[in-house]
Amino acid sequence: MNDDYEVDDDLEEDVQEEKATRARGFNMDMRHRIEDRLEERRLKRELNDYDFFGLEDDEDVLH
Repeated sequence: MNDDYEVDDDLEEDVQEEKATRARGFNMDMRHRIEDRLEERRLKRELNDYDFFGLEDDEDVLH
């Protein structure tokens, strides 16, 4: 009877370890998504702050 109990403990530990692995994977995926969104926002903000008027003035000189 003790042998059955030990097998159940091992199975429970394996299930818990699998759940923890999936949770870590999910957390890393969410972290990457958040970082990608933050980087996209940063780039948009930089582009909006960039002075494009200087580039348009250069085109007039070429024509």
